[in-house]
Amino acid sequence: MAPYRAAIVGCGSIGHAHMDGYRLVDGVDVVAIADPVLEAREHYLEQYPDLSLQAFGTVEEMIETAKPDIVSVCTWHLLHPAPTIAAARTGVKAVICEKPMAIGMGAADSMVEACDASGTKLIISHQRRFTPGWERAKQLIAEGVIGAPQFVTNKVREGLTNWGTHTIDGSRFVIGDPRAEWVMGAVERRTDRFERDTAIEDACMGLIHFEGGVQLFIQSDLMAEGATAGAFQIRGTDGHMEVTETTVRILNGDGWR
Repeated sequence: MAPYRAAIVGCGSIGHAHMDGYRLVDGVDVVAIADPVLEAREHYLEQYPDLSLQAFGTVEEMIETAKPDIVSVCTWHLLHPAPTIAAARTGVKAVICEKPMAIGMGAADSMVEACDASGTKLIISHQRRFTPGWERAKQLIAEGVIGAPQFVTNKVREGLTNWGTHTIDGSRFVIGDPRAEWVMGAVERRTDRFERDTAIEDACMGLIHFEGGVQLFIQSDLMAEGATAGAFQIRGTDGHMEVTETTVRILNGDGWR
């Protein structure tokens, strides 16, 4: 079987991270990159002299000429929808889009609709699901070590669209990926803070109610003290769990372990 042809949109640090990932995978060749900034394209090419990469200024030209099977969208947040939709409309097999998926529900819905219409698989880069702490927590919860999950609490920094998207996804992952039934929240923004190209909260808090009754509370602040990236706590009917990307601590009838 011929290798899949992959292309990367966005020549910044995340574009390099996707390249590193592809180079560890058998059966995939990165054949093209796209970025509107000439200097960014040139610098990117310099890092991979062993590859025969084609470089383009637009996504449309890249797709038409290089004909990739897989497109990685590694741009900043606001620019995720356009290349995703453009790639889907050409019928690529898959789009791997960085998180957050989009800044608004309308844009996210448009991405899903375009991919559904063409049969393109849409993957959002929530790769932290595969960290050992989160995977172990999921296993232990499935085994019932803290009983039925009731409540999850998160405190994140650097903006809800940055670390918040990972932590919310991780919380859902370990409790079985339930669907949200309703959400509520509050946002405060008194300064001119941005997370990359996106206006971001000074502080916010939110509550997500999932099917089955589990609730998730999240508190976010760009400079939140005491916030550990990728950490959250889960209260169950028979115990309590503290989760990070590398560790799991449990408190139940047997004490802490």
